[in-house]
Amino acid sequence: MTEIDSQLADMGLQSTTVVTPVGVGSLAHAVVKHFKARSEGPKVVTVEPDTAACLYQSLKADKMTPVETTPTIMDGLNCGTVTPVAWNDLRRHVDASVTVSCYESHCAAQHLASESVTAGPCGSASLAALRRIAESREGSRILDSESVVVLLSTEGSRPYPIPHDVSIDDPIFLTQELTRIDSSNVTLSAANGAGEAGIVDYISAWLAHRGIETHRIETVFGRPSVVGVLRGSGGGKSLMLNGHVDTVSLASYDHEPLSGHLTEKNGRPTVFGRGSLDMKSGLAAALSTLVAIKTSSCTLRGDVILAAVSDEEDASQGTRDLMEAGWKTDGAIIPEPTMCAIVPAHKGFLWVEIDIIGVAGHGSNPATGVDSILLAGRFLTVLENYQRQLPVDDVLGPASLHCGLIKGGEEPSSYPAKCTITVEFRTIPGQTDESILRDMQTLLANIAKETPEFKYEEPRVTISRPTQKIPSDHPLVQKTVDLAKKSLGHSPSIEGAAIWCDAALLTQAGTPAIVFGPSGEGLHAKEEWVDVESIKQVTDVLTSLVKDFCQ
Repeated sequence: MTEIDSQLADMGLQSTTVVTPVGVGSLAHAVVKHFKARSEGPKVVTVEPDTAACLYQSLKADKMTPVETTPTIMDGLNCGTVTPVAWNDLRRHVDASVTVSCYESHCAAQHLASESVTAGPCGSASLAALRRIAESREGSRILDSESVVVLLSTEGSRPYPIPHDVSIDDPIFLTQELTRIDSSNVTLSAANGAGEAGIVDYISAWLAHRGIETHRIETVFGRPSVVGVLRGSGGGKSLMLNGHVDTVSLASYDHEPLSGHLTEKNGRPTVFGRGSLDMKSGLAAALSTLVAIKTSSCTLRGDVILAAVSDEEDASQGTRDLMEAGWKTDGAIIPEPTMCAIVPAHKGFLWVEIDIIGVAGHGSNPATGVDSILLAGRFLTVLENYQRQLPVDDVLGPASLHCGLIKGGEEPSSYPAKCTITVEFRTIPGQTDESILRDMQTLLANIAKETPEFKYEEPRVTISRPTQKIPSDHPLVQKTVDLAKKSLGHSPSIEGAAIWCDAALLTQAGTPAIVFGPSGEGLHAKEEWVDVESIKQVTDVLTSLVKDFCQ
């Protein structure tokens, strides 16, 4: 610090502002002890990562406040607690506290490099902070045309992963950015997915950059979800915008699955890439809605909750974690792709495994072997007749089933000792796990009565997901219809869906949920794209709905 003063004095200058990075606050403590010892010392500005702002939050609360941090390229500043030794002096003498994103620090490092100054992300954070101050409404309190600013750099140049830009508010550009982040589900397919950690880190940083209350949920390592909260003044209804961050595998996608390319399809502007439609565009619309509400002049009484959840494509770990953590609202919208239809109901599904038992034996000796695969054929024939009797729902239509997997035998030269059939049931209200298992047991028992060699294990449920159905005249449905009509220019259809999503889990837990999202094509296919205009329309509807529902 003395050397800084000396060099400035040799130029006939004296510092008016000093910007210092903060981890636990030891360097900043030294800065205020030195510079504030002068009778007219410079203003001291501290800078931290958006996602590790322990001093910023402590100054805001006027007490030491530990924070939960998330990964940042500013590793040396990734600290969750201010050192007690420094706290009292920092509280008295820091003139301004600034937080910056990884992307802002990266851009500052690039600028410094262009000026032949080598600095890593921690070191360039000071320049990033200065830029934020200069662009802010409060900047004139810290800077003027005569300011002499000292930027402290705590790190030389080093390699680091190039961060994504978290300053994006526009839902189209945000769809592109989210699509470029690989978040393929790690457990869903044989191709190892990247998992959700990277995209949840991005969304956490995006929320933190805007000062939005953030909660990370991670009960299973590597499968995080994140909740963002805009608190209302109290007494109003709360609304959740719930969207999954995971996608299916990239392996089945042609060309560039992570391009996020903005081009045209059928003469209409579209964004391409795995997950662009399912459902990063819907998630982008929800995030943009949060910004629109936060920056608007309206005061809401109810809370607005954004839930960006993991694992919807497989086991719904994220939404289950969300509910177990106690997050519950008066209503929820899931912006899954519905082609801008309102979907208050969708089918459930159930996977049932059935083992047909034979007797292993040499293929040349039919007297000792019993062919479990041939016996399974008898069950499949009966099952085909059974599906013709499945019930029908007035909104969702008929229930259905299909045999998704069949596995039996070890080699062609041996009688197979076991044949396992996995049946998927797409269910409607009134069907239960128990009723379907009873039906399967009856079918199997009847075959065994007619065919003595037919043996089987009791059928077992491997996965079960509930149906979703709230009335078409529910206030949340009707309000969404009214607002969508204004944005779309026509009255949207109210439909039931054959697919399954997390809406059923939310409704089952006491948060009535509907599905409403953008248009496009290519769900789980070799090419996926989303219609740009529909993203804008969904964002408009969500923003209007939040203002109306939470007022």
